[in-house]
Amino acid sequence: MGYVNKKLLKRAQSMGRYIKLEGEGDSLKGIFLDAEEKYSEKYKKPTFNYSFEIEGEEKTLSCSSPKVAKKFAYIEPGTAVKVTRLGTGNKTDYSIEEIKGKKKKTKSLVSKKKTKKKKKKSLSL
Repeated sequence: MGYVNKKLLKRAQSMGRYIKLEGEGDSLKGIFLDAEEKYSEKYKKPTFNYSFEIEGEEKTLSCSSPKVAKKFAYIEPGTAVKVTRLGTGNKTDYSIEEIKGKKKKTKSLVSKKKTKKKKKKSLSL
């Protein structure tokens, strides 16, 4: 690709809602908030959106890899983590490291709909 002004690129990426780890070794540090599975119309398959609090703002990292989802399954919401991209293309993976001593109490962002059971009224004749 050639020359990259990393400072400018990092600033431009920080302005959006989504996080993109461009190349091998790129990483993010933040508080893991939640994970959500969605269907990607663009890629025609399920994808996972991982939410983080980074510098006071909520940001999202999208990844369709079930291998990465399995790693996040063991991370408790509110945990400070460092996520690093490993590899490129179809060989991309992510390492997820817990940053010790940093935790934040969070409420799950997944909405749980409460269904009320209707009581059956019995009629006596």
